Amino acid sequence: MQFKDSPLHADLKRALAKHNIDTPTEVQQQSLQSGLEGKDLYVSSETGSGKTLAFLLPLFHRLLTQPDNKQSTRALILVPTRELAQQIHSECLRVGSYTQLGFKIITGGEDYKKQIQVLRRNPEIVIGTPGRVLAHIEEDQIDLSQTECLVLDEADRMLDMGFADEVMAIVQKVNPERQSYLFSATLGHAGIRNVADFVLREPVKLTLNSRLQANPNITHRFVLADDEHHKLDLVFALITQDDTTQSMVFTRTKIAAEAMTTELRKRDIRVGVLHGDMDQAHRKQIFTRFRAGDFRALITTDVAARGLDVEGVSKVINVHMPRTGKDYTHRVGRTGRAGQQGIAYSLIDHTDWSLMISIRRYLKLDWQPEVIEGLEAEYKGPKNVKSNGKPVGKKKKKPKYNAKLVKADALPKRRKK
Repeated sequence: MQFKDSPLHADLKRALAKHNIDTPTEVQQQSLQSGLEGKDLYVSSETGSGKTLAFLLPLFHRLLTQPDNKQSTRALILVPTRELAQQIHSECLRVGSYTQLGFKIITGGEDYKKQIQVLRRNPEIVIGTPGRVLAHIEEDQIDLSQTECLVLDEADRMLDMGFADEVMAIVQKVNPERQSYLFSATLGHAGIRNVADFVLREPVKLTLNSRLQANPNITHRFVLADDEHHKLDLVFALITQDDTTQSMVFTRTKIAAEAMTTELRKRDIRVGVLHGDMDQAHRKQIFTRFRAGDFRALITTDVAARGLDVEGVSKVINVHMPRTGKDYTHRVGRTGRAGQQGIAYSLIDHTDWSLMISIRRYLKLDWQPEVIEGLEAEYKGPKNVKSNGKPVGKKKKKPKYNAKLVKADALPKRRKK
């Protein structure tokens, strides 16, 4: 199916054609009809799959085909981060370019009084983070009693970030006759089922990329490394292989991100850095410059990169392995988007080997070794490995009982006779 042949409102099809968006992705195709029919949707889909349009298109279609003269917010989109809110707002600008619909961002870290002024103008669509949206609800700055559509995007991450209570409180204020969408990277996340049962009514359930299936457009490679200094040389070599490409480089800590950035700049490489300790204005400035092509690479941590979406990233480099397959999938999902080819490099020293093996087995990846000429590692992997690929290690001895280390309340209580 092509979008031009779909039952979408003509203004939406015109906007899609303008931006050369012709063919729906899998998640868009599977969710479109149910969304247009007004059904609730419960969708498991990864970042980069096109899920934003999967809910925006039926949402916009509903607002355009069922005009309402009431002065109130007609749709609320809840997201975990400011960055994701900004990206969805950008998609609204594209999709809604031929409509008169108004859409505004309400997130933390922005001027509260200005947001009050924005809400008084009753934008049809509000895109916000749970904490700030709830604050405005409690001050009676936003009325959701007649809201027609509710979207929870990246619901699993909202729960991970501790927003469960805020989300539930907001949902209780939204018109119970609404249409609702819940999108999550996984439907097996602890707490997601409870939220879904509370938010959705007889939803259509769609599971795409179950078990975090890897994007077929991404090639996975690992490069052996001796230590952090060797990894620095490898990162430099990888990001300078091609003058026309951009890379995202992931480190485990903000200290490592800063150190990597400093050393690369000493080598006259234009790189930006993002980590959780930076204020919102600074992070936004760095990300905007990266999207504009000012930096060859962006050095970042997992926390700082949450919700970032940028086209044209050809490489993802893992300086340190992430802890889980889910985190690996989120990292490498920054490349290989919109049908483009991408490559993910993981730099593996003796501390990363077991994590690499676990993630490779979990995701069933075809993970091939690669050697950078002139930067071959002395480390060749563990000398002895088990059948699962992990190194053979000595069994740890059980610690001897030490009464001084045992807290009194941890001891078994004496039975009463």
